[in-house]
Amino acid sequence: MKKVADLIVRGRVAILAVFAALTVACGVLIPQVRLNYDMSRYLPKNSGARVGSDLMNKEFPQTSTLGVMLSGLDAQQKDKVYQELSAKAHVASVSFDAQSAQCDKDGHSLYTLQLDVGPYADASRALVSELSVEYEAFGVAISGEAAKNVSMGVLPLLFGVAAAILCIILVLMCNSWVEPVLILAALGVAIVLNLGTNTMFASVSDISMAIGAILQLVLSVDYSIMLLGRFRQEKQTTPDPRQAMKNALRRSFTSISSSAATTIVGMLALVFMRFLIGRDIGLVLAKGVFLSLLCIFTVLPGLALLCNPAIEKSEKKFLRFPMGRWGGFSYKARIAIPVVFVALFAGSFVLRDKVHIDYTLEKYNDVGKIFTPDNPIVVLYENKDEDAMAALALAWEKDPQVNGVESCATSLRKEMTARDMAGYLASAGGGMEMDAPLLGMVYYDVRSAQPPPPMTAAAFLRILLFWLRLIKTTAPGTWGSRRTGAGIFTWNYAP
Repeated sequence: MKKVADLIVRGRVAILAVFAALTVACGVLIPQVRLNYDMSRYLPKNSGARVGSDLMNKEFPQTSTLGVMLSGLDAQQKDKVYQELSAKAHVASVSFDAQSAQCDKDGHSLYTLQLDVGPYADASRALVSELSVEYEAFGVAISGEAAKNVSMGVLPLLFGVAAAILCIILVLMCNSWVEPVLILAALGVAIVLNLGTNTMFASVSDISMAIGAILQLVLSVDYSIMLLGRFRQEKQTTPDPRQAMKNALRRSFTSISSSAATTIVGMLALVFMRFLIGRDIGLVLAKGVFLSLLCIFTVLPGLALLCNPAIEKSEKKFLRFPMGRWGGFSYKARIAIPVVFVALFAGSFVLRDKVHIDYTLEKYNDVGKIFTPDNPIVVLYENKDEDAMAALALAWEKDPQVNGVESCATSLRKEMTARDMAGYLASAGGGMEMDAPLLGMVYYDVRSAQPPPPMTAAAFLRILLFWLRLIKTTAPGTWGSRRTGAGIFTWNYAP
């Protein structure tokens, strides 16, 4: 280690130049990192949820839903917004009823957009950004999977808050006003290197990208404090700062590297999780801690020697905690303390099942605070089980917590009167409204063995336009796949 320390100190200027260039390069690469927002890709391949998700993506067209909430609209503006949203690209339909509390409540209007693209497609994310800007004056709030893809947008804010808290702690604990700046500079280089080198992976979870920088910062800051503390101690006995830094590197290497090694191994342990998001987070953080260790042994010594005059001139008092009394208390309470911790462990073990688990994040956004969030649940089944699933669907419709069930069994194959069908078409939207008498004529023509009565040209055109609209607004494969005989239906569960 002595030769390595000598090399680091002698070549400190070249090392700083190399890492500066690498930092710029990795900063350019950060936007090129491919982010993955679809958590289903991290499910085990043999799990039922993963198998069903893969089959759905293969057999059925990709769709997604967005909830767009605007505030302070009058009746004319509500209709105008409905027309504007319906005309947006990739918007298959818009659901809004100003008379329903599910869509209009306390001055807020909620429009539900059905998109013809998946929630993680570039088009859906672009639509979220477009709507956020276009309706900003109305306090727009958007919910849905596509609206959750904001981790990179909030990353600077989260990192800034964490850095501010860390700065306060470092200012209180460091012996110089300059040391916190050097620590944050060295760790900032390591964080940029880690984010940029994530391009080596096929994709990185948005969660890993969002929390990786913050966790890397808090996991690595103690290594830099240990090195600078050792450097300060060596300067008291060694007048030459360069020799003091060599001694500090040699004498702190074992303790710092051992601590970093345990952290890296702990992060790599996440790789063995069945839920593969652990592998994603583990690899990103293990790489980040290693790069932090590398920067602390290369970048930080160069910065400390370069700024050593400023460090000495800006020395200040720092917090000192009297550990003597605490050590005496720990010795006197050496029997009681284990008993207390055993009691805490037992209590925590009993209470672990009392922890409330949320399976949806909808209620944590602005839309969920006003309108009761719906949780759409999808059940995939084979077409040969249509009759059995129809019975289940009808039973689920009677559940008070189920808002509605949509499937082939509850729509296309459901027996209805002309009045029922007219009401269903009116509620479905998409311009498919027809009155009961006209539908009665269609029923009569289909079911009667007698010659059909004469039909006026106006009635014929209305029927023709109705079927053209129905074909246009119904996506192929919505409820069934001829290729594999798979069927699907969905229902909304209100928690």
